[in-house]
Amino acid sequence: MTATPKTSSLQYPQECDSKRIQAVSVYQPRMATQIGQFKVRLYHLVFLAAYAFIGTQVIATIGEPYRLFLEKADREGFQGTKKLN
Repeated sequence: MTATPKTSSLQYPQECDSKRIQAVSVYQPRMATQIGQFKVRLYHLVFLAAYAFIGTQVIATIGEPYRLFLEKADREGFQGTKKLN
């Protein structure tokens, strides 16, 4: 059995319009604002605001759990042998 190479020729049915398509382009929404060389979209601003809010919360509470642990250890006389609840 020897395989014969197939030559494929692309043929369209008569009712197909695709032969008349000259070019195809990808849709790009025009919701971006140009700032310098960067395009800023609305969702960029939403995520920036969310990161800013979360970042301030993280910075404001750094060390809080450790401080609470030290206060509880001082109150209960933690020596490292009994469990803290």
